[in-house]
Amino acid sequence: MTKRSPRPSRSRSPKTALTRGVLTQERILQSALELIDEEGIGGLSLRKIATRLGASTMSLYRHFRSKADIEVALVDHVVGYYDVTNHDEADWLEWLQRTFSRMREGLCAHPGLMGLLDNAAFTTSYRGRNALQVMDTILCRLRAAGFAPQHAAALYHMLMAYTIGSVVLMNQEMRRVVVSGGGSGGEDERPAEYSQLLELGLQMVGVQQFKGVAEMAPQLATLWEPEAFRAAVLHITRSFLATAMSDGNDGSDGNDEKAPHRG
Repeated sequence: MTKRSPRPSRSRSPKTALTRGVLTQERILQSALELIDEEGIGGLSLRKIATRLGASTMSLYRHFRSKADIEVALVDHVVGYYDVTNHDEADWLEWLQRTFSRMREGLCAHPGLMGLLDNAAFTTSYRGRNALQVMDTILCRLRAAGFAPQHAAALYHMLMAYTIGSVVLMNQEMRRVVVSGGGSGGEDERPAEYSQLLELGLQMVGVQQFKGVAEMAPQLATLWEPEAFRAAVLHITRSFLATAMSDGNDGSDGNDEKAPHRG
């Protein structure tokens, strides 16, 4: 796999200071990202982007045909920045865990992008090179692990759905902890503290009326934590692997030299 530049630290963001100067696609996208982070997708407009850049609205059309084009390019811009597949774990399961954890961090850092994912979905017209490169790298890694094409594609789709869904179900404080690296093996106690508060809230919903919620409050309260997410990615993958291996024969196609292995 071709290496790119090292991934930036979690404390940084794809945003840089927007000083006056030559108008470029990069500067336009940076301005648009700041707007979405601050005001949400509803706050994005060509006029506001131009104002931030000290430029005219018409000048933006030299670089993008419409706001919709900016929205599609913005998703790919952030995907390229986080470079989620640029790491070298020998074990494919560990590599997969880290890849989707990085992807989740990027979405947590810029949750406003969630509203743009439908514009950047995989369609016949989509040409986002960074997003396609991520997809291709993951699929090729699954094929190298021994998955048949249909199983590699299905597992990729399943993990993408879980990753995006997990971010949707988080609130702002949870996302902030994930972005700051809380629960990633350091001494940050914020995930545990926040989970305790969430558990107390769930236990107070009423045992008689919502018995399942109250009973499973300790488990529900920790599912958002980074370690729990990584464990879930591993569980989903291993469960899918077991199903794929029992689906027909070993889950591989006739041209593979090996069946998927558990790592």
